Amino acid sequence: MERWAFWMVILSGVGVGVTALGVFYVALTLQEARATTRAALRAADEAGKTNDITKRAFVSDQRPWVNVSVEIVSDVTFDEAGMRFKARMTIINAGKSPATSVFIVPVVDFEEPERFKDLTTKMMAHWTDAHNLRLLDNLTWGSRIGDAIFPNEPSIRTQSMEMKRGKFAAFSAPGSKIMPAILIACTYGPKEGEGYYVTAKIFHINGVGDPRKVNPIVIPENGTIPQKEISISHAFSGAFVT
Repeated sequence: MERWAFWMVILSGVGVGVTALGVFYVALTLQEARATTRAALRAADEAGKTNDITKRAFVSDQRPWVNVSVEIVSDVTFDEAGMRFKARMTIINAGKSPATSVFIVPVVDFEEPERFKDLTTKMMAHWTDAHNLRLLDNLTWGSRIGDAIFPNEPSIRTQSMEMKRGKFAAFSAPGSKIMPAILIACTYGPKEGEGYYVTAKIFHINGVGDPRKVNPIVIPENGTIPQKEISISHAFSGAFVT
């Protein structure tokens, strides 16, 4: 009996050791499993970020990119009603997919010479108002440029432009200097999700002088500035995803 009890004690001790060893290995296995799971989650997160970046890059590469250029195609006249002229706008899609529901809203505004930041502020208000009205389907002025503009197939639109005299009354006397400009907000799709893409542009209307510089217009005594004495300079561009 004593011998049997002795071997029972030995076997029990061995059993405890084996159990402890098993528990140890199970703990190691669980620890490795947790580490593997964390690594897998990190990899999935990184893959998700990579996929998101890849998707954005693909959308950016394949989306339409609409640009607008402007020319003055008439004399510029000043009278009791205000400032008037005709402008030819060329709308071109430099992207890889068609631009749909293109809507262009040009306005004429001005700033005093040497105060060019005024126009940038006005431009921000102009494109924001145009975009918000577009979202609400209340944009009832401006020009709709067809259902689609295909890549590298320009659409050309000539229209009369006017800045009412009341807007620049303090600078409307002959001999006064003003810096008029054409502000353009162009909204178009298709954009993934809701909203539109927006192209915003400012073009200074320059008087006589170095065409490489911004030259204020001097309002003439006879009220007319010949077309050949007018030039356009590109002052600001912005492309917004809204």
